[in-house]
Amino acid sequence: MQALHPARIGQYDVVARLGGGGFSETWLVRDPARGDLVVAKRLRRGLIHRDPVFLDSLLTEAEIGMLVKSPHVVQILAVTDDSGEPVVVMEYVDGLRLDHLIRAAAEHGMPSEPVAEIVRQVGEGLIAIHEVCGADGTPLKVVHQDVKPSNIIVTRDGLVKLLDLGLARPQRETHDHLWVRQGTRGYRSPEQNRGDDRLTPASDLYSLGLIMCEALQGSPLLEPVDLPPPAALDRQKQIAIQMEILAPRIAAPGLDIILQRLLAFDPRDRYHSAWDLVTDIARWQRSWRSERTLPTYLKRIAPRAEKFAQSDSDTALLHRADTLPGDRPTNFQHTRASQVQEPQVPDGQGMTAVAAHSFERPTPQSGPHRGPGIPA
Repeated sequence: MQALHPARIGQYDVVARLGGGGFSETWLVRDPARGDLVVAKRLRRGLIHRDPVFLDSLLTEAEIGMLVKSPHVVQILAVTDDSGEPVVVMEYVDGLRLDHLIRAAAEHGMPSEPVAEIVRQVGEGLIAIHEVCGADGTPLKVVHQDVKPSNIIVTRDGLVKLLDLGLARPQRETHDHLWVRQGTRGYRSPEQNRGDDRLTPASDLYSLGLIMCEALQGSPLLEPVDLPPPAALDRQKQIAIQMEILAPRIAAPGLDIILQRLLAFDPRDRYHSAWDLVTDIARWQRSWRSERTLPTYLKRIAPRAEKFAQSDSDTALLHRADTLPGDRPTNFQHTRASQVQEPQVPDGQGMTAVAAHSFERPTPQSGPHRGPGIPA
């Protein structure tokens, strides 16, 4: 029996349900005025009245996404109204998720050349995210915080796009513990596993290194299990040491050095910016000439990947970030008195409203804060 879905969301005609996370759901919709297919993302019904952080999270995602301009980041187009609740409208990309491509190539892993091209294009997208500025020109210092294979789309002609800015946040000088984000198990950086208050681009680049290694060898380095933070950190220290042996086995000469640097345990030993990564990947591509281009490889692997996409029931525990808006970090180092005091809901300071919508940001409320899923 098929689940019922609305005929319209705002002014858009619903075509199909694409999926959903812990607090939102996405729909493939058609703009009746232009006939274009776009994607609509909205909060699950009732959440907007349960906790103000959900609304603030969705609007912040929209504002960051409308500021980021890159062919390698899914473009957020508008914020519209659906029965008094905001809906984020973004471009629809007809392609294959990277996790499906990896599963299709699991027996031998993907060749170095297509993997390098995917990593280069994701790096281009991260440059745009990390360097985005507000309307006044002030750098926002945004970190994506949830770079993973299921958030990467590859079109059949070889264009790679990074999506889902639901956890992306400016790294402000004063950071509320309420907004520490942990991303998705199996793709967190050591800093995320430590529950660090402020992240740098090196955190996203570590996650990209995990993806690169997974694509090359056909299986993840870190299983998506909920290891206690100390155990996860110990495993990541071991990975950094193992890379000296593993990287040359799965990556072409030169590319293995890039992989080792991405997966350094200490962020000071990693690439400090996505610019540096993209530069090194491009230099490697110029020196390593091959006919195994990404579009050529996709023609061979796409039919098998499509079967995984069709049979995939969107394995939620594998692909969904397990930190919701408003969650406190499960942090074994930051249990201090300030965490049990009443937190302040962020007011979006530093994020100039760029979306043409009438939805006001929530303001801090008096009384004890109620986390997500806790009814009033």
